[in-house]
Amino acid sequence: MAREANYDIHQLCENTRRWMAEHPHNGPAVRNAEELRQLIAEKERQRAGPAAVALNDEPPKPVK
Repeated sequence: MAREANYDIHQLCENTRRWMAEHPHNGPAVRNAEELRQLIAEKERQRAGPAAVALNDEPPKPVK
């Protein structure tokens, strides 16, 4: 990147600003490790989907 800007810091910053305008960030911003852990946990819950087993019947009545 520096070579593309001819090692000019001002040009490098301008190129970076232009690139950012052309490629807007559309994902969540992670500010710390805890937020990253929460994001990963949520993604894993979404990937797992609903529970594979669901009980719909009542348990058997005890025999007297």
